[in-house]
Amino acid sequence: MNKQQTIDLIRNAGVVGAGGAGFPTWRKLEASVEQIIVNGAECEPLLAKDRELMLQASEALFRGLVIMQELTGARRVTIAVKKKNSDVLDFLDQQVREHQYDTHVMDDVYPSGDEYVLVYEITGKRIPPKGIPPMVGCLVDNVETIVNVAHAVDGQPVTQKWVTVCGAVAQPVTTVVPVGTSLRDCITLAGGPTTDNPVVLTGGLMMGGMETDLDRPVTKTIGGVIVLPGDHYLVRRKGSSQATYTRIGHGQCDQCSLCTELCPRYLLGYPIEPHRVMRTLLMTGSDKTRGSLWAEHCCECNVCSLVACPEGLDPKNICVDAKGLLREQNLTRTEE
Repeated sequence: MNKQQTIDLIRNAGVVGAGGAGFPTWRKLEASVEQIIVNGAECEPLLAKDRELMLQASEALFRGLVIMQELTGARRVTIAVKKKNSDVLDFLDQQVREHQYDTHVMDDVYPSGDEYVLVYEITGKRIPPKGIPPMVGCLVDNVETIVNVAHAVDGQPVTQKWVTVCGAVAQPVTTVVPVGTSLRDCITLAGGPTTDNPVVLTGGLMMGGMETDLDRPVTKTIGGVIVLPGDHYLVRRKGSSQATYTRIGHGQCDQCSLCTELCPRYLLGYPIEPHRVMRTLLMTGSDKTRGSLWAEHCCECNVCSLVACPEGLDPKNICVDAKGLLREQNLTRTEE
């Protein structure tokens, strides 16, 4: 097969970013890059689906990487995992050496799986603001996406999803289910809920959405089914209305700036300062618009809201709202 035929197989198989973003993988593979970075960071707390996939589907992982190298011309491949999963690299050692790939062990911190962080840690290069990894010669994909590339070239469409089911369940499990399986059936696989009023965080504790309808299906991008009691702190936080978190932020933010000082993108040098965005709750008109520009590069990792803010405020959602305002007005930063 030529390059276009292979890309067509991957597109027709429905391969998208399985780590949560859902970006069409065939579009990534049209680029020419110097390096492929395998995202095995298992970024979100509590999830183990990438770990289990590397242990149980390593043959497909390496086949997928060879295919991706042929398509992109990448001469270097780096497999990245967190320190807590460094034993996976021992398991993969022979295949890594046979393919002459590199490995990278990251600290057990969040959000180390952010592709901006991964590219910087591994290459020392900084993706341009609003940019994508190919701009610095890199392609970043989740391990499950790469396995799906191998299956697609074999003629298998994406019909299954690796998920971790944990939290308030009897027997936490990481397993494979058909796409479309209900959240309820996933919970049953984990021995059933241990709470009378289960709520599911889909994806992860930090960036995952909240779902109360247990008949909703597993999609290609859900990696976690985290069950919590309905009165859990995170359920209350994630279920807070815009009117509520805006009113509280308006009255209580004291501009301590910890949300900015702990922001991963700010620490990499990007123009994102959540504490300045919080000020816009006191503003209207052009002042509010100018202040909202400090939210443009927010990656919505939730560190500011769930870790940094000593007042329990919600800078992340304020930044999300500010980015919505910028889109409505078709505005963007001109100085980078």
